[in-house]
Amino acid sequence: MSLRRDRLRELRQKKGLTQEELAERLHLGRRQIHRYEKGLSEPSGDVVSRIAVEFNVSTDYLLGLTSEIIQRLDELQPEEIKLVYAFRRRDLTGITEIFARRWQIRPYSGRKED
Repeated sequence: MSLRRDRLRELRQKKGLTQEELAERLHLGRRQIHRYEKGLSEPSGDVVSRIAVEFNVSTDYLLGLTSEIIQRLDELQPEEIKLVYAFRRRDLTGITEIFARRWQIRPYSGRKED
């Protein structure tokens, strides 16, 4: 399975890192990121994992198995985690309550007000 070169380049540029800076952060040779981005070399599973941690994305995203950038839940605030779980449960009431608390508004009840 091959690393998506375009995604590596996009994530690196979005974070404002040069190829050399990213290589240093990942403890790689200074030209290695260039080789990955040009398709001249493929990273090991360990390196793909380290890249995923560096950019807070899944390895599936880096390998092109999904198009969604999935952040690790431990990087989210407690309220954001509750929102993710409510969304996964399709809990519209829970989602609206979280938004209502966040923006100090009354939750939507579904009833028409007079």
